[in-house]
Amino acid sequence: MHGTAVYLSAGAALGLSAGLSPGPLLALTVSQAIAHGAREGMKVAFAPLLTDPPVILAAIFIIARCSASEERTISSLRASALSVVRSLFRRAIIFKPPRE
Repeated sequence: MHGTAVYLSAGAALGLSAGLSPGPLLALTVSQAIAHGAREGMKVAFAPLLTDPPVILAAIFIIARCSASEERTISSLRASALSVVRSLFRRAIIFKPPRE
């Protein structure tokens, strides 16, 4: 019981800090609340509760599907991930900001 309370309080603290950090969703929530009232602001604030679960479930399904398949698929997944990381690294090197 004690461990569950610790995890729930840590999750609530991290979620609250992430939710209150400045960003586009916070700006949209505040602007909607100012323009149309608190009820509209609450609708915007709670929108991720409806839009995030399908994405999370799809990601879990894809990860489970990949881990349940053959080792060959896992190695090709690793190669794909390495290719993405390598291309991002190359892009970071090529598009460096100019030195003054």
